[in-house]
Parts: sequence; C-alpha cells; structure tokens
Amino acid sequence: MRLQQRYCEAVRQMNYSYATEKTYWQWIRQFLLFHKMRHPEQMAEAEITPFLSHLAVKKNVSVATQRIALNSIIFLYRKILPPAVF
Repeated sequence: MRLQQRYCEAVRQMNYSYATEKTYWQWIRQFLLFHKMRHPEQMAEAEITPFLSHLAVKKNVSVATQRIALNSIIFLYRKILPPAVF
C-alpha cells in the first residue's frame, strides 16, 4: 500500500479534521521533497532537524508553523510507519 493511502487511513482512524489531514499531508510531502523523495523508512531523526532548520532559516516560518510541521512528521513515524523505524 502506498504511503499516502496508509496516511489517509491512519489520520481518519484518529478522527482528525479534514483541515488537519490536508495540513499534515502537506508538511509530510514537503519533508519528503526536501529530502529528494527518499522514503521515510530510509530516514530518521537526523533528517528532521535539517528540514526544520530550513523552514526557519530559508522559509522564515514561525515557531508555531515549525511545530505543526514537526507534529506532522511525528505522526508519520509513530502512526504510519512500522515501529522499528523511529
């Protein structure tokens, strides 16, 4: 099953709002694009910090926006990917 399908199933099981579903997927997608579409199972904590730094330094996003991006990535690793990955 594709990552996006697994994501949709997981987020809907958690009863998150549609707006949250869209927002989280957007940040997960940005995270993957930042790392040249590497599969998240091939990445770990070491790849999260550069992404969040990029958001702060290059994109000039607020702390609240960084927190949302981080929560999206945490959701990805805790709820979608196998436990051994993160």
